Amino acid sequence: MSGLPSRRTVLFIPALLTPAATRKAAAADPLSPPSYVKAFDLAFTSGFTWPGDDKVPVPFEVIEGGALILTTGVIKAADPFVLLDDVGFAQKVPPGQYPVRFAHARVHGKAGGRIVFARVAFSSQPVVRWQMATTPGQDPASLQPDHIFGYPVDAGTGSFMDQAIATSMMAQLADAKTADALVNQWIDDGEKQGKAKGLNFYLEHVVPPGNIIMFTSGWGDGFYASYFGYAADGSVASLLTDFQVMDWSLGQLP
Repeated sequence: MSGLPSRRTVLFIPALLTPAATRKAAAADPLSPPSYVKAFDLAFTSGFTWPGDDKVPVPFEVIEGGALILTTGVIKAADPFVLLDDVGFAQKVPPGQYPVRFAHARVHGKAGGRIVFARVAFSSQPVVRWQMATTPGQDPASLQPDHIFGYPVDAGTGSFMDQAIATSMMAQLADAKTADALVNQWIDDGEKQGKAKGLNFYLEHVVPPGNIIMFTSGWGDGFYASYFGYAADGSVASLLTDFQVMDWSLGQLP
């Protein structure tokens, strides 16, 4: 599968190049979402289709990604093969179990697709405002124009997990022999579970009392922002990672 060689060779290397980087729409608020923010919801609606780079319609589908178990409410998004030791987001959410869904675009028709957005739903309330997720210590005022806060992907994989679960996994991976066996099991199981869902890679890895949900990151390696969605009452309703698969400037969102 695409990206697996890097999963096997770029494992648990500390990410030194993690500055705010890549594209962001210019806005007065540096944490505002991109100009195509409507797609954050539209991509998860039945029958949504995008014209595509060559004006060839690209149909979207929603794929269920299991239930994410959060034990402390400190959620993090990261490449699990290289960034388990990174910190979780500053915005906390209530501990509990929450559905994960993927907005999956059939960019190659029946031959295959890509995860465009990965989303965790904390409630059924509609999102009225999106804001870029940050980790403790990140200063929005430090963002340069067209830059974002996000996480780097070097093994073609994104994930959601609770910070406490990531810490537990790091303890298991402290031993090199244990790490090699565990990572190879991740890859083998991820290929099987992914195939069952029509994805290149997907894995729900149980780490009592929680889990990690892993999945292919769009086209693969890159630097990706996540956004918290807030309901009208100010509560956190959703978290979404944008893998920048589509060129949304090529058309008009309804």
